[in-house]
Amino acid sequence: MAKRYLYSNIYFWIMVIALTCGLITVIHDFIYFNYPASKPTHATREPQDSKNFAHLWTVDLHARLSHPDNWRLGGSGYMAVRARDDQGQVILPVQEMWFLPSPTIKSFDINSGAELWEVDSRILRGLGVIEIDQNGDYIYLLMGSNGFTRDFNMLYVSAIDKKTGQEVWSREIEYFGTILGHAANNEFLSIYGQYNRGTSYTAVTFDASTGKEIPYQKMNTVRRSNGDKYEPLVEELGYEYFTEGTTHKNVIFLLIADDSSIWALDKNSGDVLGHIHFDGSPLDTGRQGNFDMLYSNGYLVLYWADSMQLMSFKFEPPPNAISQSQ
Repeated sequence: MAKRYLYSNIYFWIMVIALTCGLITVIHDFIYFNYPASKPTHATREPQDSKNFAHLWTVDLHARLSHPDNWRLGGSGYMAVRARDDQGQVILPVQEMWFLPSPTIKSFDINSGAELWEVDSRILRGLGVIEIDQNGDYIYLLMGSNGFTRDFNMLYVSAIDKKTGQEVWSREIEYFGTILGHAANNEFLSIYGQYNRGTSYTAVTFDASTGKEIPYQKMNTVRRSNGDKYEPLVEELGYEYFTEGTTHKNVIFLLIADDSSIWALDKNSGDVLGHIHFDGSPLDTGRQGNFDMLYSNGYLVLYWADSMQLMSFKFEPPPNAISQSQ
């Protein structure tokens, strides 16, 4: 009798485990195949023709079961690029897709595409990352309550070292409310918001390196050029419109949405300094965070949300090809 009872218990728990695994699989598949940003909507891209650009690497984010979330790095789009000395890296917010979406931040070597570090999930404290800002040395995560164990109006700030991915300092701000804006430079991190349904406003400034609270410093958030004044140059190339532009000194880099090509143009003369052609199909501009492009010290880094890829190119224009500032 006891043996029969033991066997029945074993069978019962085997069934419970099997059903639980099956349920987890169903939930995972549902999220993975139906979550709007969980799968690519475009075939993977490969550069097919280029001039004055050397393709360094491509990372297939979808193959890593991850995809960029809709976080933004304040004032500079969806990623950060740092290319100086031997410390070149690309920093990208991603969201791992295992059983449930799990946000994190990853750093990739700008020359090889090798993953350098990933932010420890314990730093996120089970909270929702509302905003991200950055300066030359740190990434700042602005995190809000998860609504279960903490006050809705609490704000949590964590500073992450860009070289190591380790947390340098963290702070909790009581009765902060909703974030309205933030800005960071090499000295300060300033955040302002509204509390109690907009009846009062809050503002705080931290020392960028130590996290010490100091008198509030009002700063303007840096905005990227939208490249509107370069539309005539795009028309001369025979295209209707572009979706993204980033500038550096006397060069503007444009993504042409019509066929997903990249062009480098002299900002003063309009001369073509280089290009990259892919398969010729248009960019999926309806996808949230559809594209980002940053240039730093000779490196052009591209992020495609529709094909879930991260790419790095070295821009190598001919000597004296770029005009001087006028």
